[in-house]
Order: sequence, then structure tokens, then C-alpha cells
Amino acid sequence: MKKQKSLGNKGFSLVELIIVIAIMAILVGVLAPQLIKYVERSRQAKDRQMVDALHTAVTTALLDPDITDGPGATSSSDMADFIGTGSKFKDAISDILKTSTPGDIGGNSFESNAFHGQGITVTIDPKMNVKCAVTHVSGSDATDIVIE
Repeated sequence: MKKQKSLGNKGFSLVELIIVIAIMAILVGVLAPQLIKYVERSRQAKDRQMVDALHTAVTTALLDPDITDGPGATSSSDMADFIGTGSKFKDAISDILKTSTPGDIGGNSFESNAFHGQGITVTIDPKMNVKCAVTHVSGSDATDIVIE
């Protein structure tokens, strides 16, 4: 003997499904811009961390007594010129940063829209204090990265 389905249990009506979809669309419309802001802030934090790592690497390489070919007091926005090629200074920075091409840091390696394509300016004063700076793209709400 088969049991018959009750007539009151027919499932969701089309109107109920449309209301649920409309509510979900409103939630996505409200939350998506906030999520995009948080993702951009996260990318900017990662860019700041990369510049900080470069600052630490340059400072550490300058303090190493075994490295005699480091730059003196200088300022450069072109990392390839700053680091040079085939030098102990470059090798030390590569070891610290765990990358084989420290000259490629900056510019296109920035992930956020605020710093993408920008170069890192590294300045070493006569007292061997290191300053790394990156200017944000105009129109973005980010602040410049300056690590001394």
C-alpha cells in the first residue's frame, strides 16, 4: 500500500524563490565594494612588507664586514643600477630576500593598484642610514611607503 503525498506540501513557489534571490543580490551589492576595499588594503600591506624586506636586506648587507663592494652614500630609483651585477653586495641581498634577481623588486612586483608600476627609491646617507620610499599612484587613497 502506497502513501499519498499531502496536498499542502508542494515546495517553494516562484515568488518565494524570486524574493530570496533579490535579497541575496542586495546583500552582494552592499558587501562587494567593502570586500574589494579590504583586498586592496591587504595588497598594500603586502607591498609595504616587500619594501620593508628590501630595507632590511640593504641595511644588513651594508653592516656585513665581509662585503666591501657595497655602495657608498647614494640615491637611486633604479634597483638594477643600485645593486649592480655580480657583486658580493647583490649576492647578500639575494640571499636575504631569497630571490635571484633583487633588481626586479618594485615596479611590476607590486600587487596593489596604488603602487603597481612605481619604483622604489633607495637612499643611503653618509652615515649609512638606509631609506626606502615608494610614491603611490595619484588618485588612490593610499599613503606613500617610506621606511627609514
